[in-house]
Amino acid sequence: MAGENKSMKRRKMLRMGFMLTVILIINVVLKFAIIWINNGEYTDGVLQVTQFELLYNRQAGGAIWPPLYSAIVWPFSFIFGQLWAARFVSTVFSIAAVVPLFLLAKRCFGVRPALFTALLYTVAPAALRWSPRMMTEATFTFFFWFAIERLLAVQGSRSE
Repeated sequence: MAGENKSMKRRKMLRMGFMLTVILIINVVLKFAIIWINNGEYTDGVLQVTQFELLYNRQAGGAIWPPLYSAIVWPFSFIFGQLWAARFVSTVFSIAAVVPLFLLAKRCFGVRPALFTALLYTVAPAALRWSPRMMTEATFTFFFWFAIERLLAVQGSRSE
C-alpha cells in the first residue's frame, strides 16, 4: 500500500515536471523567435547597459540605475555586443520567470492551476513585449516572483 502511494506520487511529480519542461521549451522557442522582431531600443535601456562603460570612462550618466542588470549583461557584451547581450539576458530571465511563478501558483492553488499560470505567462502580451527588450523589466519580474515564492515557502515551513 505504501509502495503504491510512493509510486503514484512519483508519477505525478514526473508528469508535472514533464509539463513544466514542455512549457519552458515553448517559452524558449517563442521568446527567442521574437527576439529578432524588435528593431529599436529605448534610450533608458541603452544607458542601463552602458553604465559600467560610462563609469569607467568617467562620463556623465553613469550610476543612475541600480547596477544588477548592467552587471549581468556586461560579461555577455564581450561575446555578443551590448545590444544582443542585453536582449539575451532579458530573454533568459523572462523564460526563467516561469519557474518561480509556477512554484508560487502550485504552492497556493495546486498543480493544474500552476500549469495554467505558466502557460498564460508564456503567451501574455506584456511578457512577450518586454522579454526581448534591452530593459530591466524581465529581470525584475524574475526576481520579484522568486522573492515572493521564497517568502511563502519560508512562511509555510515555519512552525508556530
